Amino acid sequence: MHLRSILAEFLVHPRENAYKGTHMEEAYARGYHEGVSDSMVLIGMILAMVTFIIVAMCSTVYLPLRRMVRPWAMREVEREIVWVKAVQKYNHPIADVLLDFAAFTCSVPFYITFLPFLFWSGELRLARHLTILCAVLIYVGNAIKDIICSPRPDWNNGVRIVCKEQAVAEYGLPSTHTINTIAVIGYLMLFDYKGDGNTSVSVQTWILSSIWCFIIMYGRIYLGMHSPIDVAAGIVLALACLFFYLPLSDYVDSWITSDCHVPLYQLVFSNLLIFSYPKPMKPTPSYEYAVYFTGVVLGVITGIWRSDYHTEEAAAVIAIQRGGELLTYRGMTFAFTRFVPGMVCVLAARSCAKPAVQMLLQFILSPFPESTTKNWDKKPIERLLTYATVGWVVVSPCFKMFEVLGI
Repeated sequence: MHLRSILAEFLVHPRENAYKGTHMEEAYARGYHEGVSDSMVLIGMILAMVTFIIVAMCSTVYLPLRRMVRPWAMREVEREIVWVKAVQKYNHPIADVLLDFAAFTCSVPFYITFLPFLFWSGELRLARHLTILCAVLIYVGNAIKDIICSPRPDWNNGVRIVCKEQAVAEYGLPSTHTINTIAVIGYLMLFDYKGDGNTSVSVQTWILSSIWCFIIMYGRIYLGMHSPIDVAAGIVLALACLFFYLPLSDYVDSWITSDCHVPLYQLVFSNLLIFSYPKPMKPTPSYEYAVYFTGVVLGVITGIWRSDYHTEEAAAVIAIQRGGELLTYRGMTFAFTRFVPGMVCVLAARSCAKPAVQMLLQFILSPFPESTTKNWDKKPIERLLTYATVGWVVVSPCFKMFEVLGI
C-alpha cells in the first residue's frame, strides 16, 4: 500500500470508541502491516533518522553545514529586525503576560504535565502517540537549533525582550514553540477527525485552537524571542515531522505495546540519541530539554511494556467507562481526581529518583579508577534515568495507585 493510500485511510477512518471491539487488532493490522507493506515509508523513515543522527553526531558533517547556513540566517535575522520592531510597537503589560503564558503552553514543562493528564483521563492511545511525537519534535527542533546556532533578534538594537533568562540562552532558528504548537495541534485535529479518540471535539474548538496557534507564533515575535524566519522555519519543520509521523503512528503504537523487548531497544536508542547530540557554539539548555524528554519516552515505553492498561482492551476501557468524554464536567472531574494524587506521586518519584540514580552510577563506576571516571560527564545519564523514572511512574505505578484508591 502506498503512502497516499495510508494517508487517505487515515483521514476517512470512521469515528468509533477508542477501545471498542477489536481496536488493538485493527491498530496492529492498520499500522503494522500497512507500515511494513509500504516499504518506501519505512525506508524513508529509516534513512531520514539515520541521516539526521549522522549529521548530529559527526562534527565533520554539521560544522560545514553550520558554516554554510549560519551566515545566511544571521543576515535574515538582522534584516527582519524592522519587522520585530513593528510588531512590538503596539505593546501592553497585559499582552506581555498573556503571550508569555501562551508560550508556556507549548514548552517542555507544560508537556511533562499535560501528557500525564491525558494518560490518567483515559485517552491512553492518544497520550502514547503524543508522547512519541513530542519527543521527536523536541529533539529534532533543539538539535537543529544547536547545529545552526543562529542568533535571536539583537536586543541591543531596539528589540524589546520579554522572557525568562533560561530561554534567552537558546539559539533562534527554528522556533521550537512554533514546531510544537503546529505539530501537536495539527495531530490532535487529525486524530479527532480520524475518530480514534474517546472525546469528540467541536468545530468551534478547532477554530479556537487555530487562532491559538497564530497567537503563539505572533507572541514569539512580540516577546522579542524570534524573527519571522525562525517562525517560518518552525512551520516547515512541524509539517515535515507530521508528514513522516502520521503514516507510522499506528505502527509505532503497535510496536511499543507488543511483547517484544522494546525497553531494551529504547534504552540503547536513547543513549545513542543523547550522545549523538550536536555540540553548539556555546552551552545552551536545549540539550537538557532533549535529554529530559528522551528519558520520559524511555520510562513511558518501559512502563507500557506488558502493562494491562495499555496492552489489553478490557483494562483500558475501564478508565473510559468511569470518566466518559474528557471535555465534559464528568470527564474533567474524573481526570482531576486522578491528576492531583498522580502529580504528587510523580513529584515524589522525581525527588527520590535523582539521588537514587546518582548512587547507582557511583556503584557501577566504583570498579574503575577515579582518574578514569572523574572526566566523564555523568549528568546526561543522570537526567535520562531520572526522567525515565518519572515516565515509568506515570504509566505504571500511578495506575496501580488509582486502583487502590478506587479512582
